[in-house]
Amino acid sequence: MVDERQFHSLCIVLLVVFVSGCGAGSATPIVEAPTPPVVLSNSVGWGDVTSRSIGEGYGCNVSFGTGDERVRFGWGWSAPGALFAEDHHVGSQHFEVDYWPTAARWFSSTRLVVGGVLRASGDGVIELWDFEAHLEKPRVEVFDEDLDPPITVWTFPERIHVRRVYTSSTPGTREPTSMLPNGASSTSIFVAFADNDGDVYSLDMNTGVAEPVVSSRPGAPHQARTLTPDCMLSYGFEHVTDGYVYVLSNLDGCNLHDFKTIFLVDHARNGSIDSVTDMANMTVPNRYFEEKDQVRKL
Repeated sequence: MVDERQFHSLCIVLLVVFVSGCGAGSATPIVEAPTPPVVLSNSVGWGDVTSRSIGEGYGCNVSFGTGDERVRFGWGWSAPGALFAEDHHVGSQHFEVDYWPTAARWFSSTRLVVGGVLRASGDGVIELWDFEAHLEKPRVEVFDEDLDPPITVWTFPERIHVRRVYTSSTPGTREPTSMLPNGASSTSIFVAFADNDGDVYSLDMNTGVAEPVVSSRPGAPHQARTLTPDCMLSYGFEHVTDGYVYVLSNLDGCNLHDFKTIFLVDHARNGSIDSVTDMANMTVPNRYFEEKDQVRKL
């Protein structure tokens, strides 16, 4: 029979064994689930940053928002000769993805580059989407024109190939926010990442290797002020004498009166950036606007 003193001793032993057992073995680390990145600039037009006409009355806008799991195409079409607001028809298509889209850019009428963050791991990804070359615009058949709006049947360009050209688990290169074509190479693009204050990298889409080009920190070939990813804008053009010029701008808190801009220039037209100019308040060289006949948009 166990007396009171033995009972208390047994309880202490059991408690020690229980506590020791709780600490035995390797503890399972707590892994935070990825959260959707905030998408600030979430649409890109067909061949441009904003939606524009692509001929024969068609226009297209590619869009997505914070936490989206698909990329949406919004099509518009007006009958030949009609004003855009008149006899206007709309259609839409969408593509499911396994990541949160954060950036997209048309490189041609049949090629789209899409970047995002994987929902499962939080890794960054960039994909190359190819569409039918023989049907770069939808076909629209209009039925029952007496109805308002009339019934329309759309035949959309089909996506025929998807290739994942980039994956990264390295902090600082996991949230693509802006992408630009490299005028000297069809297999290379410039990418700015939101998770490292907008540093710019050159991505080889054949090898998947991203090399730093511009940063406010040591280690990149060119140093420039950090461009915050908020409301980042980007475009490129070829100048007759200057070569390929790439422009990245951002608004400080989306303030239209406080632009910050960096110019990346490839004078030799060989795909490598030769110089970087840092400018405040959007003081773009006037000749880029005045010499329009000397400039070709990329």
